[in-house]
Amino acid sequence: MVEASAKWKRWTQLAESVRLSDAKWHWRPHECGLCTLVPVTEETNPPSSAYMVYVRGRLRPGFRDGSIFMFPATENEIGLVHETNETVLLYSRRASPDLNRYFESYEVIARRHWDPAFFIGAEILEADRGDGLYLIGDHNVCSIEDAMISGMYVARRLCAAQQESREEQLA
Repeated sequence: MVEASAKWKRWTQLAESVRLSDAKWHWRPHECGLCTLVPVTEETNPPSSAYMVYVRGRLRPGFRDGSIFMFPATENEIGLVHETNETVLLYSRRASPDLNRYFESYEVIARRHWDPAFFIGAEILEADRGDGLYLIGDHNVCSIEDAMISGMYVARRLCAAQQESREEQLA
């Protein structure tokens, strides 16, 4: 039997050799309790980078209402998120969006860039990959809610499988 620390070392070497932005690979639990990568053969959504500008200011009419304003896919901007402290997060595909378009007056508090930020597109990946493999996260819709829902779905599937296994053992 291979020592656990040797398995861990091999796994970390494998993990470091994989580009995190490669959407064609996903982690899979291995019988030793660690993880391996498995290929995803169907189409996946391409990685997208995003820029965020954290702004304090007065929004122009049309952008003031609601807590979230989502832009059409044809726009360079992705969305405006109204924070409770009267600040706004503007997500964009551009490093320097035209803030005058959205604000009457403003002060930039911070800027951030993520690459990749998320995977956007029309492809929907099933959570149940077969053979005991499940995909959990915001891989279909970029949100914490999607990650939570897929996690709850998989947890319920695993609990049901465990219950069935117990019932089979008792029979």
